[in-house]
Amino acid sequence: MQVYVSRSDSAIDRPARWLAGFTATEAQPGEAVTVSVEVPARALQHWSVSAGSWSTEPGEFTVLAGRSAGDLPLSATVVVD
Repeated sequence: MQVYVSRSDSAIDRPARWLAGFTATEAQPGEAVTVSVEVPARALQHWSVSAGSWSTEPGEFTVLAGRSAGDLPLSATVVVD
């Protein structure tokens, strides 16, 4: 399972989506499995040249999950204050 984050209205120059976490799992055909993927707060941060440190841009981020970057059927919105 791979988890990506995206931000369409970012003031920061970012990729369309970036890998935020992943885990490996195995399942038999037709079998459902539950997995947990931790997304660290650092995955939502960017380097601020003016501050000289990592910063978090407030607002909405979209979290996407699936088998690969081309197959992300799950999504949720996270709001950062």
